[in-house]
Amino acid sequence: MSDESNTKFSMPFKKYDESKVYDKFVEEIIEFDSAELVLDSITDIYKIMAEINTISAKGFKYGTLCDAQNRVVQQIEDEFEKWKATTYHKNGIDDKAYKTEKAKERFLMVNYAEEYAKFQQAVSVEKYHLDLLKRTVKSLESYAYKLHDLKGYNLAIEKHV
Repeated sequence: MSDESNTKFSMPFKKYDESKVYDKFVEEIIEFDSAELVLDSITDIYKIMAEINTISAKGFKYGTLCDAQNRVVQQIEDEFEKWKATTYHKNGIDDKAYKTEKAKERFLMVNYAEEYAKFQQAVSVEKYHLDLLKRTVKSLESYAYKLHDLKGYNLAIEKHV
């Protein structure tokens, strides 16, 4: 049983821009469909070579997107930490009043619930997007290895025929 929703995605991702804060990043739709990773003839060396070339370009594209998404995650995490430090300072929160980091976090969760939840949600979403892109790159790499094996196999067969 094949569930199509598990084989492709199309969703908005934040586009990293080092000159902007996270909330000002523009969104762009990124799509991937694993159904594109199908070779209709495993013996046609020309189709295999064409597919290898296509997969190389896709691997580069999604690898670059993965690197950019990693920077988006780092940006939102940095902004979250900066917000926490600023909020602690503004409220006079120090190690004497709150002895553990967990106690400080609870202070933020209770007194600044909306802002805290906004940051937590953003970090969670961006990490999910990063994991999704990492899985996409791994799928492309796996497919590329299989194509190279098919190419080698077909060339070996042709030598012996």
